[in-house]
Amino acid sequence: MVVLAALSSYSQPKNESQPQTVLVPTVDSFINIHGSERRDLKICGKRFKGVSMADLGYSGVPNTHMILFVYGESEQARTIGVVDTNTCAVTEVPLTQSSFVGDFPLNPSPSKQILDYVEKFESNRVFVVHKSFDFFERSIIDLDRKTIKVVYVDSEEGRASLAWMNASPKANSFPQTRNVEGGDPAVPLSDANGTRRVFHATALQLGEAITNAFSGARYPGLMLFTANQFNLFSPKTKITNGLILTSRSSLNLGVHGAFTTVLLSSGKEVPYKADLQILWGSADRGQTTVTVRTLSAEVIDGQQADSAGHWSEHYRNVPPVRCAEENVLTAIAKQLSSDNYSGSRP
Repeated sequence: MVVLAALSSYSQPKNESQPQTVLVPTVDSFINIHGSERRDLKICGKRFKGVSMADLGYSGVPNTHMILFVYGESEQARTIGVVDTNTCAVTEVPLTQSSFVGDFPLNPSPSKQILDYVEKFESNRVFVVHKSFDFFERSIIDLDRKTIKVVYVDSEEGRASLAWMNASPKANSFPQTRNVEGGDPAVPLSDANGTRRVFHATALQLGEAITNAFSGARYPGLMLFTANQFNLFSPKTKITNGLILTSRSSLNLGVHGAFTTVLLSSGKEVPYKADLQILWGSADRGQTTVTVRTLSAEVIDGQQADSAGHWSEHYRNVPPVRCAEENVLTAIAKQLSSDNYSGSRP
């Protein structure tokens, strides 16, 4: 700990009410070449550990002398900090429920696809926005009550209209739906453990086969991403390993958003979309176990209208289906066969 303290360096600002960030080496950065440093924010004689590494690490609050940032050394225990640079008053709000993470770009613009920004300030409340390719969320930070509340969520890109959100919504006008089918899939369901298969191939061969089978949209309706890439598009998840197959329309460059269909208990067959995690590891005697696990699953079961009366697909969460996971394993087996490797067994 003494060594770490000695290696952290910064110059003392002339005015302590002005924010200053400092990079601090961590144990992980010493033992792992890919380990990251920690970024701290100093202001008004206080030090806030673990602010965002994006650009400045904090944002000004419009029409005030305040700055806002998110800090914390654990992803599970993050806090919003708001500091008045005139009075040095500090307000700290536990960051719960909201997907807001405080990754502020240097030049924020609502037109950007991946963005955190402070929208406005009124009545001692700060309005903040988190958005990614197919996700939009607005939250309100109440500085008096020291709470944050999510007030709007839109899970498909383009449906959220800032102009509409800043206007007074008409009572009972949103959302509207039509031709919506109810019921869960009437096929065998999967569970949190996913579906597993043992292949007669090494882990290296499996990795190559998975990449060959799914990269470049070779599997209809699904795109392959690393865990880190997927986390950028999916703020609700924090995947640390494996590869991710997704049928999200915004990530699939115009693909319908579903890669298969399922039969509902209502008797109607509807499009099915999912995020699938692929994990693999060596077993024994040149064998490798592959597990396909569903992270989320939805069906397109009808239509819904936005505030302007434009109709789009209506999505509904459903339990994951086993056959979708099995189909991915079958595609891997076929790729192994074409690569002249051995087959597989359940």
